Formats: sequence, structure tokens, C-alpha cells
Amino acid sequence: PHNVHDAGWYKDSTKPGSPGGASLIDGHVSGPTQKGVFYRIETLQKGDIVTIERGDGTKLEYGVIKTEVVKANEVDMSKLLVPVTAGKHGLNLITCTGKFDSSTKTYEDRALVYTQFIKAY
Repeated sequence: PHNVHDAGWYKDSTKPGSPGGASLIDGHVSGPTQKGVFYRIETLQKGDIVTIERGDGTKLEYGVIKTEVVKANEVDMSKLLVPVTAGKHGLNLITCTGKFDSSTKTYEDRALVYTQFIKAY
């Protein structure tokens, strides 16, 4: 994403709302002066609801299955591109978290949220 207020769909993942597969959405945790769209997503818990809106106005609701925090160099991207529940469309979220390293200008960890599709409206 180009700014802290937007989230971006990873184009090599399934489009949100498509059957099967998993969509991957990336967003910033913060910027130099304000919190980002994915600020504190690591606090999401099983059963919480995530709603996204596609460009056509359709809203998609997903239930959180699990959340984890891993070191940035240990993120398994292939795991983020498959649904957490086999046979159900998933939406997975990723952002930076943890301690900011000023020498590399990035956070040391990544927050990962795995969800499964509930309904569209």
C-alpha cells in the first residue's frame, strides 16, 4: 500500500470472495506520525469478525481462526496463500509488528491473521 490508511490485495493470491484458495491482504501497522490500517491486528482472536468491501460494493465477512506473530525472516508465504481451513475460502492478513529496527527501517516481526469466509452481502 502507498499509505498507512490503505490495505492492498496481493495479486498472486485468490481474489477476495472467490471460491477456494486464500486472499492475502497487506497493510501498514503505522507511519512516522500515525497508526496504520492494521494497527494491533495481532490482538484479533478466534471468532472475531473481519469485514472487507470490494470495489463493486460487495461486503465479505470472515471469521478469525488464528493469529500468530513470527520473525520477519520466518514468514512462510506459501502458508499465507492457502486457506487455513481446507475447502473453505480464506482471507489472510499480514503486517509488521514488534520492535522497530532503525538501521533496517523495518519491524522485526510480522503479525499474521488467518480467517475463513462466512458470508457476502
